[in-house]
Amino acid sequence: MATSPLVFATRASLAQRFSVGQTEMNWRMVFPSTVRGRLTPNADEPDVVRVPDPSLAGAGIATVAAARDVVGTGPDADKALTAFVRWAQAGSAPDYRSMLAAVDDHTFWQRPVVIVPEQSVWHHNLRPSADPVVALHPREGTISLDYPYVVTAADPDVAEASTVFAGWLKGAQAQEIVRRAGFRSGDGTQGPISPGPQIPAAAPKTRSSVSPQDIDEALRAWSRLAPPTNILVLADTSKHMAEPLNGRTRVSVALDAAKIGLQLFPDSTHMGLWEFADGAGGIRDYRQHVGLGPINEPETGQVIRRSRLDQLTSTITAHPKRDSSLYDAILSGFRRVSSDYREEMNNALLVITAGRDDGKGTDLAQLLDRLRREWNPDRPVQIIVIAFGKGWTGPACRRSRPPRTGPCTRPRSRGDHRRLPGGPGPPPVPPHLQAAGVAGRPPRGGRDGRPGVTRGPRGRARSAAPSPRGRCAPGGTGRWRRCR
Repeated sequence: MATSPLVFATRASLAQRFSVGQTEMNWRMVFPSTVRGRLTPNADEPDVVRVPDPSLAGAGIATVAAARDVVGTGPDADKALTAFVRWAQAGSAPDYRSMLAAVDDHTFWQRPVVIVPEQSVWHHNLRPSADPVVALHPREGTISLDYPYVVTAADPDVAEASTVFAGWLKGAQAQEIVRRAGFRSGDGTQGPISPGPQIPAAAPKTRSSVSPQDIDEALRAWSRLAPPTNILVLADTSKHMAEPLNGRTRVSVALDAAKIGLQLFPDSTHMGLWEFADGAGGIRDYRQHVGLGPINEPETGQVIRRSRLDQLTSTITAHPKRDSSLYDAILSGFRRVSSDYREEMNNALLVITAGRDDGKGTDLAQLLDRLRREWNPDRPVQIIVIAFGKGWTGPACRRSRPPRTGPCTRPRSRGDHRRLPGGPGPPPVPPHLQAAGVAGRPPRGGRDGRPGVTRGPRGRARSAAPSPRGRCAPGGTGRWRRCR
């Protein structure tokens, strides 16, 4: 019923800079610069190209397929694809809106580019900006996402009515509605109506070499090459976590979610747990409860880490008279994960906090300076901050961003704990500390290029998500399913 090609999106000022430098967007930019023969990108290239999370977005798995198509086959191609997957997983984003919001942010990246559907650029630019986001087509050709409507009803009357509605969706009236919402027509021949100068008027060249089988293989490759997780959890037990939240304390709400999330990590996970508050560890502001190590093995004695962690989520409490040492804890935790870094794993620091620091130790400027100086792009450690309550320091999180680390988020629903890295939900690993909400449920009606829902008689919902050639699509819950 609609299509939207993948585009490389960036600010208009950067697009002009790339044009002056004769830099065309191309699929090799999704690979680490070392794969392309350089230690770092040059000044006329993007310094980061963000990829949507393939476990959530059709654009993500299509990007994996395009990358696989570009490198071809053979041992060198396999090494390059492995490097891409590891690199992308350290910086994949849960939704298009947060990706485009990061393009607007000038505080860390100098030349950011994101890969998103064209329609999401159109939607983003509904909000006026002095430097709007523009859509650029890759020189090798792109992949168009489609939004299928599939009749699955077994009841003959329902199937007939749904088929009639499908016919209307292909008609002129429905296609005009689709194009006024920033999509291209179902056959891709007609562009968005009144797209503005930020959207190319001409239809993009497509990569005909990417087949439905390539899409399936790309999804398998992403899953196969996904590394297990080496994660240190920092739990804030300061006075701020003793404050009430929905009739309980913040720390009890947070640890209840952590208890459920703990069950979702596979046996290949390595995990550790600290609590932090001023003086929690004596002369140190943190106390180690469980050291980093295999979750299904004991640190000492007979009790495995998973059981010990499960017990601690029920027994740790906040200290009503102790200040928060948030910045000191983040720096210490970052250094511990860096020192215990495992090449074969996704290395992360997860901070569960009220989002406040009471200023008795390292301040924000010092934290940022040390993180940037100590962060090693060849040994990336993701920093994921989940803040509970209204004390969430969003502006601080926006500034606390070594490259390609994780998001700063505030849970919006009880199920958001499922989005921990390594669990079955999407890992929250955008490429920097970013003040964005936890990736929520996809909006209805396909807004922002996210999965839409078509409803036939009896309110039956069917996903109409971005899916190249309709082969694989994320359903409304953000999980992948087949649609043929």
